[in-house]
Amino acid sequence: MYIDSFAKINFTLEILGKLNNEFHSISSLMHTVDLHDEISINNSKILNIETSQNTIKLEENIIYKTILLVKNEFSVKKWVDVVIKKNIPLSAGLGGGSSNAAATLLSLNKLWKLKMNDNKLIEMGALLGSDVPFFINGGGAVVSGKGEIISPVSNCNFDEILLIYPKNIFRSIESKTKYMYSRISNIHYTDGNFTENIINNLSKISKLNFSNFHNPFFSVLCDESREFKDIISYLENQNINKYFLSGAGPTIGVLDFKNKIDLDNISKNFNVDFFLVKNNML
Repeated sequence: MYIDSFAKINFTLEILGKLNNEFHSISSLMHTVDLHDEISINNSKILNIETSQNTIKLEENIIYKTILLVKNEFSVKKWVDVVIKKNIPLSAGLGGGSSNAAATLLSLNKLWKLKMNDNKLIEMGALLGSDVPFFINGGGAVVSGKGEIISPVSNCNFDEILLIYPKNIFRSIESKTKYMYSRISNIHYTDGNFTENIINNLSKISKLNFSNFHNPFFSVLCDESREFKDIISYLENQNINKYFLSGAGPTIGVLDFKNKIDLDNISKNFNVDFFLVKNNML
């Protein structure tokens, strides 16, 4: 069985406050895009997971954790052979690991004929990570709570987006998301109005084309990384003002890049990868 595991972008990411556990309450307008990992998963007598990026120990691999969770929940005796071709960069703010977990849940549900409905899949996904429930259906959605409340948005249309991924920023940090949330304080909390305003404006226009995106990790990254700040300065010097930070970063999405950005020039000055992505409805 083959399944594509799609990346996501966050047009907004608001942190509303801290919950009683280690999680934060969020409000985020998210959308899947056509950048994706390729996963093959088939029944096997023994467990085998092969990936094109062998940088994570087996017990820390989210696909391994997903398989164990499903086996324990449904007392499945089988194992699977999994092969992943990674195209989504790691620790990029694009949800690669969470997407892989959701794709594995969906595949096992079919492969092992478990008959889980969306509610059960989302419940299982929430045990694996905050972004996993979103990827069960993907598309456009406002994600709230700690990530388990999904409100689909059908009119979140956009043109091609340029993703700029700075490759060096989190290279020495073991757990990027945990580290970035540790930099968040009360001054970064908002009330959800940024996300709500964009949703309200979507009902009046045909395409998402704003410059009032919001993400508290943007200011954190500007304080933490000179390279990130320099990339933003470069974009603004090119008269680009419709850009956003995806997730906890460091990937930057640019809407108004055409006829403004010289990709060769950026590559000469910064260690970055580029991805041109389009709207994807799972």
